[in-house]
Amino acid sequence: MILYNRLQFAFTITFHYLFPQLTMGLSLMIVYYFLYFSTPKVKKISIQSVHNQITL
Repeated sequence: MILYNRLQFAFTITFHYLFPQLTMGLSLMIVYYFLYFSTPKVKKISIQSVHNQITL
């Protein structure tokens, strides 16, 4: 029983450590893709220019 408890604790700690980082990283990617695909087909912007616009 103690092995099950330790495995459950390890899973919980791992999930709570990784979930915020994955959430923030994926939300940034969603913003990048939305800005990339919302531009006209004639003039595509690069990811670097989007990043510069967000951070400046």
